[in-house]
Amino acid sequence: MKLLAMPSHTPRQRRPKTRHSRRHCVRLEVLELESRRLLSYTVNDGGDAPLDRSKGPAETSSGSITLRSAIQQLDIDGSGVIEFAVSMIKCTTLPTISVPATIDGGAVGDVVISGSGLVFTADKSVAEDLVIDNSGSDGIDMFASDGSILVDHIGTNGAGTSGVSNAGDGVVLTGSNNDVSRCVISANLGDGIAIYGVDASDNRVDGSYIGTDVTGTKALPNADSGVDIYGGASGNTVGGTTAAARNIVSGNKGDAVDISRPGTSANLIEGDFIGTDITGTTALANAGAGVSIYDAASANTIGGTTAAARNIVSGNNGDGVDVAGQGTSANLVQGDFIGTDFTGSTALGNAQAGVSIYDAASANVIGGTNAAARNIISGNNGDGIDVSGQGAAANRVEGNFIGTDITGTKALANADVGVNIYSGASGNIVGGTTAAARNIVSGNYGDGLDISGQGTSANLVEGNFIGTDITGAKPIANLRDGVEIQKTASDNAVGGALAGAGNLIAFNDWNGVQVGANTADNSTGNAILANAIYANGTRGIDLGNEKSPTGAPAGAHASGPNNLQNAPVLTKATSGRSKTTISGTLVASPNTNFRIEFFSDRAGTSQGQKYLGFLDVATNRRGFASFGFSPMLLVAAGGNVTATATDPKGNTSEFSMGRKLGSS
Repeated sequence: MKLLAMPSHTPRQRRPKTRHSRRHCVRLEVLELESRRLLSYTVNDGGDAPLDRSKGPAETSSGSITLRSAIQQLDIDGSGVIEFAVSMIKCTTLPTISVPATIDGGAVGDVVISGSGLVFTADKSVAEDLVIDNSGSDGIDMFASDGSILVDHIGTNGAGTSGVSNAGDGVVLTGSNNDVSRCVISANLGDGIAIYGVDASDNRVDGSYIGTDVTGTKALPNADSGVDIYGGASGNTVGGTTAAARNIVSGNKGDAVDISRPGTSANLIEGDFIGTDITGTTALANAGAGVSIYDAASANTIGGTTAAARNIVSGNNGDGVDVAGQGTSANLVQGDFIGTDFTGSTALGNAQAGVSIYDAASANVIGGTNAAARNIISGNNGDGIDVSGQGAAANRVEGNFIGTDITGTKALANADVGVNIYSGASGNIVGGTTAAARNIVSGNYGDGLDISGQGTSANLVEGNFIGTDITGAKPIANLRDGVEIQKTASDNAVGGALAGAGNLIAFNDWNGVQVGANTADNSTGNAILANAIYANGTRGIDLGNEKSPTGAPAGAHASGPNNLQNAPVLTKATSGRSKTTISGTLVASPNTNFRIEFFSDRAGTSQGQKYLGFLDVATNRRGFASFGFSPMLLVAAGGNVTATATDPKGNTSEFSMGRKLGSS
């Protein structure tokens, strides 16, 4: 046994000065120091014998010190340190450590404690340089605060190369301000780390291997989640902004990171590799999602607005990031690479979607208007982003690259749709009216965006580049439509009347915008306004997938995509030195106001590369209107002009046939 001085947190009180005050103060200081000394015991017996109080402090009946007898002695002393002169402890379930204690295996390297975990219930406890394996329950339970779990192997052998499972979770934290650092926490039969309860706050997990071996290159799966944060836990951090703080959370049989239940908020996942090995270039898949936020967890952040906070969420067998459940709101996914390697230039896809928002999750943000908040969501084996189901509303997707590499100049395709909104999701926004909110949705193997299904309504797609590179000038085609609205999805908007709301939709292999899978598809009220739509492979706008002009007879009550709204007919277009004049007619529903939008495009085409402005017109009782329009922008003679018509319910037509501009 040896005595170690422990600093006091109680300042000495000043005493009145007397003739003998110096001598008395010295004596008092010695007594105070004695009261604050911390007892230390060295375990010299790897067995499991209990304390024999008839012997010396911490000794068993044989006079040796076991881990069990040392823990029992600390309970008598009120605090202390346990060190080791042996490297292997075989025991059954050990007593709860109910006083502040440090258990340190560093003197002999890593001490293996086999057969029991450690349970701490007192604050300021430390478990360091230990190997905890073959426990019948958890590896280490820290049911206290201000503790440290440092450089431990929990669920593996001493070398950290193979699993020796604990029957429960690897580490459990229920208090606050605990550190879990530089550990290997793998091969446990529950979660790697569980952080739960309303008192579990401000805990930190960094620099650890969770689900892998000590090299970070081989899976040693925890049987459930890598890290599970739930039950009202808040303000916890997994990772950090330095390479030393990075966790490798890979190879687990469940999700890598779960965040769930009401009150579980303000947790931060940053700087981690989730689903890859230590190099960030090779998949080491978690069997579920990379990160799953669900069951009303709110206001959590995955990533951040600096490169150092970026997570690599790639190579997982489920989605990259799941956000699900009613009340799951105000969560941020920012600055991450989801589906690529750590360079953002090579695909390392998640097996399903990059990000999936569903089951009534609402008001979450994917990306942001700060360039550093941009996610690269590319290379995934499903859609880039899914938003689905009734109640999945008011979510924002902004400022991301979806289907390109980190530069926004090369395709890094998602295997299906770039952004897929379906099954009743409503009121979601993709993009925004500022350049900072713009998504680049290009290079995907399916549509750039797909909006589909009954009840899928009031979604807004604005200000994006769809089918182009970051400059908007070079093609990175989506291999189907730029935007497809189908299966009775209604009352959505592509573009809008506000400044900056128009999308640039160009170079896609099929249509720029398609409404309706066929002419019987009653996807109606889908407004297509103020966009730049050009150089798409089939048509600029196609109603009903007919690949040819589609419309309804004058005065007829039409059904089908956007009610098969007729396009205007341009009868004349001239341009002089100072003025362009466009004339035409519209045959459509009688006694109805229409918004006629005008565009210029290259000669011989019938799309709309440049938005020129709009004119409100009204049809007469026979459904006829004529109009004349002079845009503020002069269009050179020899070019083409086109127009669309949109009724008061948002049904937009296809582009008119192009009219070549003559000289005036």
